[in-house]
Amino acid sequence: STDPATLETLRSLEGRDRLRVVHQENQGLAAARNKGAALGRGKYVIALDADDRVAPTYLEKCVWVLEHYPEFAFCYSLVRMFGAEDSTWKTEPFSLEKALRYNHVPTGAVFRREAWIEAGGFRDELYGQDDWNFWITLGARGWEGCLLEEPLFWYRKHHTSMWSNIQMEERERTARRIRAMHGYLVGQGDSHEAESFHPPRDPAVRAALDAPEPAPAGRLPLVRRPHLSFSQERPGLLFAVPWMAVGGAEQVVLQVMQGLASEYNLAAVSTLDARHNWEEEFQRLTPWIYHLARLPLLDGAEYLRDLIASHRIGGVVISGSALAYQALPTLKQDLDVWTADIVHNTVPEGYLQTSIRMDPYLDCHFAVGGPQRDALVGRGGVAREKIRLAPTSADAQGRFNPDTYAGRLSDIRRRLGLRGSEVVLSYTGRLAVEKDVPLFVQVVGEVVRRHPQKRVRAFIAGDGPERVRVEHEIRVQGLQGVVELLGFCDWVPEVLAVSRFSLLTSRFEGSSVTQREAMAMRQVVVVPEVGNARDVVEDGASGCIVRSRRPADFAARVSEILADPAREAEIGRRARAVILERYDLSGMVRVYSQAVAEALAARRPPA
Repeated sequence: STDPATLETLRSLEGRDRLRVVHQENQGLAAARNKGAALGRGKYVIALDADDRVAPTYLEKCVWVLEHYPEFAFCYSLVRMFGAEDSTWKTEPFSLEKALRYNHVPTGAVFRREAWIEAGGFRDELYGQDDWNFWITLGARGWEGCLLEEPLFWYRKHHTSMWSNIQMEERERTARRIRAMHGYLVGQGDSHEAESFHPPRDPAVRAALDAPEPAPAGRLPLVRRPHLSFSQERPGLLFAVPWMAVGGAEQVVLQVMQGLASEYNLAAVSTLDARHNWEEEFQRLTPWIYHLARLPLLDGAEYLRDLIASHRIGGVVISGSALAYQALPTLKQDLDVWTADIVHNTVPEGYLQTSIRMDPYLDCHFAVGGPQRDALVGRGGVAREKIRLAPTSADAQGRFNPDTYAGRLSDIRRRLGLRGSEVVLSYTGRLAVEKDVPLFVQVVGEVVRRHPQKRVRAFIAGDGPERVRVEHEIRVQGLQGVVELLGFCDWVPEVLAVSRFSLLTSRFEGSSVTQREAMAMRQVVVVPEVGNARDVVEDGASGCIVRSRRPADFAARVSEILADPAREAEIGRRARAVILERYDLSGMVRVYSQAVAEALAARRPPA
């Protein structure tokens, strides 16, 4: 480039620690990439354009794969385009057969310098397509490529870019030329063509090919990045969750991380391959997110140990992750790291027994309610002093403050198609088997039949695997136009602001976040006797507890309150008062903050 701004930027980089700037006359992309790979002293190489961007974890994840899997010559991710148009290039797992037809590996893949030497570097016969040919050459020599299925690489696509201007006909012409160059792979031409290589003109590149530098001594488990700020000035804290999905447990983790973000460098790992529809919420708090199911792991415990040691993480908090629990013996044996878990419920389907079994490797248990604390002590013999009671809470003074929405009620009703005189019932949460949302639909049907003179509307704010069953139940009950599925939405407080009753229909529950949010919004909550219901709700005073799972019994409690408007208002007032006094978010975060601060003050991060 001869652009003055670019040259000034390069001059500003020269002389910085661990950075070297090399100038040469423009001889094309292949020559530039060969020069950089030849003069670089690293074990791995990445070729970047001036405005390419990579996620903070991209190099770390790619290099970890290459360090642990010698069959891979290169590693890459999905690519997100930005600029003229925003889209995701769904790069594919590497296949030599596919590579002969089209390129599916981004230029910014991280590759081994030794593989570059073996392939003879980049060839310049195909302007702009030297990387495409390079991946084929590596594949022909028996190397594999690894795809990380998450967008960690950003490429600026503009109207003058190569791929915007090359038409499909030109791409196919280039593909035919590449196939001709590698005819030996499809039984055409002389097999010796595989060894043919036009050596680069640059002496430094030729020297690197003729007498390659020895590989760096030692074996680093992860990229070391002392030039980045993670874990340098503040202690590092890692949260392990099974997935980053919409749910009560994940919301607790998010709330805790939000409360600790100003004091700690935060990282998060997910350990199951699932939809991560709340990943953006976690990304607002930290870019250091690791989806272990997207890495080719043989030993998840080893990866967690390396991750914690590399980033000098001082504490790990587990929320329902089986893999993280399994890794605890390894972590405690090899590292002086503080460990804790969050116990969300007491049912067999939860992780209570796992928490009890792993108690020797845990320094602290956070119990989201009294039943969880009592179960740890009574069933598992866990020392009471190891348990911190951190009741699940709601942001009653912020997002779930009904006064915030008082001036917008008419707009919210209009948005939801309400006229203002309806009896509105709501359900917020996942549509999962254990939540039994079809029961909510059945209760709405009972209410409609008991009060034919009233206009009843119901909203379900949430989504999940049970959506088809819920839709079926709406049809069975004939409630089309009465019950509306809103799907996942970020305006749950607005839905609650225009509702009168909020129902929980779970078969089992830990400590319901949505119940507390509804109470904070002065809703009359109608809940079954599950989880911590009696800890929070005083039956008939701050809500209603139903002792059976019969729709008629739920509907009877709704009818009871409808008959007495003054009582309905008083229950709503008392419900909010309970949340403000005992379950406000600031109190919950304070419990975690104090426990973490005390623990990490007594520990030095691992060296």
